[in-house]
Amino acid sequence: MAFTRNVRKIAKSLTGAIGVAKLVINFNGTGTPAIRDALNVSTLTDNGTGDYRLNYTANFANVNYALSHGQKNETTGRTFVTAGGVNQSDPATSNSEMMLYNEGSTAYINPQFVYATGHGDLA
Repeated sequence: MAFTRNVRKIAKSLTGAIGVAKLVINFNGTGTPAIRDALNVSTLTDNGTGDYRLNYTANFANVNYALSHGQKNETTGRTFVTAGGVNQSDPATSNSEMMLYNEGSTAYINPQFVYATGHGDLA
């Protein structure tokens, strides 16, 4: 509990810092997804193959924040990472969803390394 309070305190201290990422995550998407390192992400939800929800520790002030995604997967070709999709909700102040789709296999995949950063004002 103290850890969560400290993360919220640090994240809120960054509220006015322009250009500083307010959200950072690196996680393993294979098997049971596991967070390797994160700032302002409390939990990671596995919604199915290649479909993840990032739940934030400190909310963004509004839904106009910017997200950047990336991935690294040793076993497949080019993969597209999208924020939102047909089966996903729109970004919210408390969470966002991402999907990872492999162009070569025309299927959703669970990459070994998945990354995301978020920029915007915190509540």
